[in-house]
Amino acid sequence: MGEVRFVAARYGASAVECVNVGIAASRGAVIHVLGCGATVTEGWAEPALVHFADPHVGAVAPLVLAHQAWETVWAAGVGYSMGGKRELCLHGQPRAAIEASACPALGPTLSAAFYRKAALEELGELFCAPLGEMADVDLALRLQNAGWLAAFEPACLVVAEAPEAGVSRWRQALHAERLFWRHFGLENRLGELVAHAGVILSDTLRMLPHPVFLVAVAARLVGFCQRGKYRVGRQADLPGSGSAYKSDEAPLHHASAPAGRAGVWHRVDAAHGLPAPQEKPSHSSRPRTTLTRSGLRYCRGD
Repeated sequence: MGEVRFVAARYGASAVECVNVGIAASRGAVIHVLGCGATVTEGWAEPALVHFADPHVGAVAPLVLAHQAWETVWAAGVGYSMGGKRELCLHGQPRAAIEASACPALGPTLSAAFYRKAALEELGELFCAPLGEMADVDLALRLQNAGWLAAFEPACLVVAEAPEAGVSRWRQALHAERLFWRHFGLENRLGELVAHAGVILSDTLRMLPHPVFLVAVAARLVGFCQRGKYRVGRQADLPGSGSAYKSDEAPLHHASAPAGRAGVWHRVDAAHGLPAPQEKPSHSSRPRTTLTRSGLRYCRGD
């Protein structure tokens, strides 16, 4: 009794908004997200929790397998190309050949994910609901921008349905365009624009001659017109602070630290024992990050 607590979201809330409500109401130091219909086995979470012993780790991506195809990887986290294309890491690869060191994931998918609660609170914003199924990439980029590391754990297995399976062409194109302009300027601006034009052209050609390509193009135009609405700032733009953001999402309220415990966070270990207090890493003490859309690359030295 007491292991599950139900919280209510607003009427008509999207799946992403419902996840945000659940995260905001959670009490644990580590949060895991599972999509509807996901199945797991006993002890599935322990391998992922081990990674949070590293105070720099903000998220862990489990190995997601597709229903009725357990020997084939559906996703080992998400990636993001310079042109603004969301990619499922190691998609279609044989499960037996997957190693933790071989995954270039930027962060976990919406289907299955682990997050450090302190990292999400630091961002001030959870999943960006107007991005729909692209919200997992956005959160991964913002965590990266704040200096948090992402890890991949192949021993943590989840069988789940893809959250984007029932998404319309309109929403897919609209969300993709919003995401691109939200993080535009992460690398070389001219290179991003050229690559983005290539992504749109490639997607359009795949839809031809079906008239649905007109829907996708129209959605892209709408997303372009909204390019300033959901813009997210960089940590470099605001020295001494976390990630800035600009969107319609309400910020997550920061929890007050207990008296005498300022600057201390709690670690959850694999044995589910009592959490050990440890100094929370500051921005300056975290690994310096080379921000790329193609994956995480970190430099620990000066």
